[in-house]
Amino acid sequence: MILIQDKLSIVLVGSFNPAILTPQWIARNALGVEAGENIQVQMIAPVVGFGAMPQYSFNGITYTPSFQNVTFLLANLDVQGREHVATTIAAILEQLPHTPVVGLGFNFGFTVTTPTETLLNLLSPSGELAESFPDGATTVGRNWGNTLEWGNSIVSVQSQLDNEVVSVDVNFHHNVTSANEARELIIEPNSYAKYYDAALLAIQGLTNQQLE
Repeated sequence: MILIQDKLSIVLVGSFNPAILTPQWIARNALGVEAGENIQVQMIAPVVGFGAMPQYSFNGITYTPSFQNVTFLLANLDVQGREHVATTIAAILEQLPHTPVVGLGFNFGFTVTTPTETLLNLLSPSGELAESFPDGATTVGRNWGNTLEWGNSIVSVQSQLDNEVVSVDVNFHHNVTSANEARELIIEPNSYAKYYDAALLAIQGLTNQQLE
């Protein structure tokens, strides 16, 4: 089983002003960088399309701000790096207590290259569904999902079979009513590790495989 680095993220959902959430603002207000001190910022231009926003990367933080959400990417970070992102998000929320925040999500993704029979059975095709279409239909993709309540989060687990390889995505979502409520959730010690460990244990139980 392989951890999909590009699917590791923390997402704030609400109403944001990307013009405020610049790397310079975050560096000064959330990371304690002195005013006037230079920071090296890498910017990836957005894919052409309406409303697309750039991605910024600096000082161990990679994020994309938009009007509806702010996505922080955690690809290839170690444990300390992931917690650094979490504490930075908490510091941002502390500086913007009146920003309407309605959701906080922790996202993970895994690839299972040798799925067990149990997992494949969950993804078995529905012959009845295909046959119910006029003149029949052919199953070309298989998906399975569950939504669970774990602690104070709603957990969505979605899996897909493609050419005998199974991908599993896990999302822990919190409905919140304010930036302060979101901050209280993410400021907990080892907050990111809590969700990472839970996702890993759940998928290990589902796949009977260890992380490579």
